This record gives sequence, C-alpha cells and structure tokens, in this order.
Amino acid sequence: MKSLLICLLLTSIGGYAAELARDAITAKTQVETAAAVVPHAPTLSGRLPSREELAAFRKLQRKTALHAADLAREFTRQFPKHKFAHRARTNCHHWLEFAIRRGAYERASEIRQLENEMMFQPGVTDDERFAIRRRAVDREIIVAQAQGGDMMTAFEKGIRDLQKEFPKRPETYQMLYAVALRSPAKKAKQLAQELLQGNAPPEIKASARTILAKAQRLGKPLRIKFTAIDGREVDTSEMKGKVILLDFWASWSAPSMTQLAQLQNLYRTHHAKGLEILGISFDQDKRALAALVNYRRIPWPQHFDQGSKVKTLREILDVKQIPALWILDKKGNLRDTNARQNLQPLVDKLLAEKAE
Repeated sequence: MKSLLICLLLTSIGGYAAELARDAITAKTQVETAAAVVPHAPTLSGRLPSREELAAFRKLQRKTALHAADLAREFTRQFPKHKFAHRARTNCHHWLEFAIRRGAYERASEIRQLENEMMFQPGVTDDERFAIRRRAVDREIIVAQAQGGDMMTAFEKGIRDLQKEFPKRPETYQMLYAVALRSPAKKAKQLAQELLQGNAPPEIKASARTILAKAQRLGKPLRIKFTAIDGREVDTSEMKGKVILLDFWASWSAPSMTQLAQLQNLYRTHHAKGLEILGISFDQDKRALAALVNYRRIPWPQHFDQGSKVKTLREILDVKQIPALWILDKKGNLRDTNARQNLQPLVDKLLAEKAE
C-alpha cells in the first residue's frame, strides 16, 4: 500500500524525472528508487476492485515499470563499465517485461533487442541464456494475442526457434507436448508422433503415447454410465440424438471455475437445441462438490469420480489434466478430446449434423 501511495504522489506532482543524473552514485540511487516504487497489488478493505480501478491500477503499474526500465537502460548506456551496470541491465529487462505483460506491447521490439544483447554478455551461462529465451516465448504469446494473432501458433513458433538455438534442452520437448495437449486432434496426433520419433525424454514419450491412444478413440462410440450426485441415472448410450459435452473438472481448479461461466452460458443457449453436458468431477469431497453445484446452480449431472469402487473414469479414459472437454456427436461417437479449443463453432457444427 505504501508503494502505491508513493506512485500516486509521484504522478500527482507532474510525472517522473526524464533524465538520469550524470554521476554514477546518484544515478544508481535513481534506478533503485524507481524500481522500489513499482506497485504490485492494490490493497482494498473488504471488497474486490472494480474494472475501472483495476484498469487504472494496471496503467499505473505500466507507467512506473517503464520509468524504472528506462532509467536502468540509461544507466547501462552512461556507465557501461560500472559494477552496477549488469544489475541495471537485468532491472531494465525485468521491468520492460513486467510492463509489456500489462499492455505496453509497443515496447516488444525493444525488449527483443535487449535480450539479444544480454545473450552475449560476458559470464552469461547457457542456463541463463536458455532462461532468457524461454521467458521470451511466453511473453510473445501475450504480444501475439494482443495484436490479433493466434496464441498457439505463436507458442509453437517460439518453441521451434528455441529448439534450433538449444537443440539439447529437454524442456523444449515438454513445451511441445503442452502444444499437443491444447491442439485439435489431428494436430495433436502429428505432434505426438514427432515426440515419439525424436529425442524427447522417456516421460514425454509416455505422455505422447497417451495422446495417440486418445486419438484412437476418435470417431468411435464412447459410453459413459454413472449415477449423478443428485441421484440421476446417466447413460450416454440412451442419449442418441444429443450432442454431449464431457466436462472433466474440479472445484479446486481455477481454470475449471473460470471455464464454468462459459459452459453455463453455452448450456442456456444450446440445451433446447440438443446439447447436454455431463460433469466428471475430480473433487475429493462429495459434500463440498454438491454444495458448490447447488450454490452455482449447475443444472447438468455431476459424477463424483472418486466414489468409484473399481476404477475411476479418469483412469479408464486416461485423463491426466483438467479442465478437459470431450465431445460426442449425435450418434454417440467421440469427436474431439480437446473441445476447449473453438468450443462454440464445434458445438454449432455437431448440433447441425443429422442424427442418422
């Protein structure tokens, strides 16, 4: 809270100093002080911030971070041989990235140039170089999305570039596997085969085999049968003519809860057209699950997967990560195991298909 007040005070008296002091000691203090006043989180008493407050706060974060980055960069230019120059360069990179992740996308080319400089500084280790490039891949996804590009395309391109620069790093295979998990079935199968044929670590190859096993299920009937926590009997073999969305989720999973609002809206607008949703919960506490379902007014049946006395659905279907959305067509055939991607168009397409 104190740092936020400092920033507000600085803003209210006319902005930040544009120039760095000419002596290194004073300049170093300027750089350190600028970094110290970048706010990290608003402190509110007993309530959530409004959208307007969040937007204003992010703008303040962006402004102060860019000011800290600019001063640090100027220090490296004025005092390149000073012992604090390396730290100033690191500060500049950190605050530039911080600001870009909060909307300063116009500075993306600047941080790329800085990273190229940092890669070849004396004493930089291979691990440090890889860390610089690895973080850049994540950042470029955000920039690509903000500029109207496709996140997964940007992510894969970043990984390919990373593999060329660091061909022996096992982390790149883990990243490629992450792309496969979030890709449509055809693309996921292609990437899984690539991982199996390459030099990926054994554990990544095992995960790739799981993707291929799921791909083998596509286009074939999938029967799900259970008694929901509210007593409803569910059997997908008796739901022909319906498009069925299988939601693998848990109340403790933040992404699952974020996705819930989208599913509720989808259910409201498409249930009358033939869409059904079945929840497969990974929760550990059945009573807590029931309470949440009641509180959030979730209308579709919920299966408490941990209640299985033999083998859970997650084990049978080999679902390792949540949230996950699988979708069955009107004939009961599994059509996609990554329906989170392009969910609305996929649902519209399957609802438009004929049942016979």
